[in-house]
Amino acid sequence: MGVGPERAKEQMLTRFIDTAKLQAALAALLSLVSCQHQDDGGSASNDGAGDEPLGEMISCAVNGSSVFNDDCRLEREAGGLLVIHKPDGAFIRLRMKPGGAVDTADGFLTATSHAAQNGGTAVDVGDDHYIIPAPSADSLPANPPADGASDAATGAGDALSQ
Repeated sequence: MGVGPERAKEQMLTRFIDTAKLQAALAALLSLVSCQHQDDGGSASNDGAGDEPLGEMISCAVNGSSVFNDDCRLEREAGGLLVIHKPDGAFIRLRMKPGGAVDTADGFLTATSHAAQNGGTAVDVGDDHYIIPAPSADSLPANPPADGASDAATGAGDALSQ
């Protein structure tokens, strides 16, 4: 005996709803897993107390301001990559070049840099100004690559020198 058309529709609808529930559960699980914070042994850690980025506070004057405050946060990554987080949540990626010069890592904006009075580097990118302190042993990444390894892998060094 076959199943009537109404019963067949009901069974098909039940399977569809079960599949949708399973997909929703998997999506929720994946989003939870992707939100987990893992300490990778870098130079800074976050205790999970907020959404603040990692790194050291640095002096900056952003969005056209000429007043410097310790409102920006600097992350130092392997290969001379620097990530500066502005107070409004925006960030910029910079690359430290040999000799202490700094340029944008993405190549979209142009950065100018010069020695700062505190021994660090003053960097100007558009209407934003940053004072990057000289790195201490504690602020450097755990395992920086050999000289030129990062630039050779990405080609970033060639793009920045042009």
